Amino acid sequence: MDELQRRIMAAVKYHNLQREDIEGYLFVNSGRSSPITLAAMDGRAAKVDVQSKNEIIANILDNRIDLVVIDPLIASHMVNENENGPIALVAETWADIAEQTNCAIELVHHTRKMIGEATHDDARGASALVNASRSARVLNRMTEHEATSFKVENRRLYFRVDNGKSNMAKPADAANWFRMASIDLCNGEKGLSDNVGVVTNWKPPAVDADVDFTALRRVQEAVDNDGPWRADIRVKDKWVGVAVASALGLDLTNTQHKKKIRELVKKWIEDGRLRNYEDTDEHRETKTFVKVGKWIEKGEQEPF
Repeated sequence: MDELQRRIMAAVKYHNLQREDIEGYLFVNSGRSSPITLAAMDGRAAKVDVQSKNEIIANILDNRIDLVVIDPLIASHMVNENENGPIALVAETWADIAEQTNCAIELVHHTRKMIGEATHDDARGASALVNASRSARVLNRMTEHEATSFKVENRRLYFRVDNGKSNMAKPADAANWFRMASIDLCNGEKGLSDNVGVVTNWKPPAVDADVDFTALRRVQEAVDNDGPWRADIRVKDKWVGVAVASALGLDLTNTQHKKKIRELVKKWIEDGRLRNYEDTDEHRETKTFVKVGKWIEKGEQEPF
């Protein structure tokens, strides 16, 4: 509980909250003073602890709680997490609690030991848990490649949240990024007080953050002078990315450079600096080409 209180106070300090902002709204239990055992094995079958379930429901209703977070899920039951039947029962019981109380329930679960990035399919134990969930979000630490691309020095402070599965919501177009900020609680002498991490929002730099307007003007001139250029990367020498690479001194045989060029072309089309249009190719077939959109003007300082 002491550690939980430190984390709460660090968040309170970072977000400049007052007592009235959380009093009566935030309820915290370490799980040791009031342990939850929602289900357990009874011989070879899993059985719900009805008393524990009813106490959870009563607590939610009495305090008018809108969101319950169980962290970690495995601490709330005593069934074999590798068996689909017992885990399905646990998931169904939490779902029933949510329905009876009109409350959202978030279950924090670990992935199995693995190398590389995790997806919802990498959840530890039986697949019944993810199958029964309405939405599954996956946390991944920033990769070395992403850190290089974003020019981040300590990638361990950054992580992203992907919506790995969503049954009732539109899929996210992009991941949400977060950064761990260190907050001094000032609860001791200088150099001896606690520093606690707080999750903060973080937005990656734009893909063209390192491309100034002079360079973008060179790209536009290359697209305008050496075209026509195609939007389809598969046409190789006629792809508009060739003009971009030439203007920026990038190497299309380099995988990272090629990826960056694709992202730059996409962004500049979205921004209107480049523009798609339809025309016929040498075989008189209709194809999508790329030309200059809104030109960079001399002395322009800000994107339009």
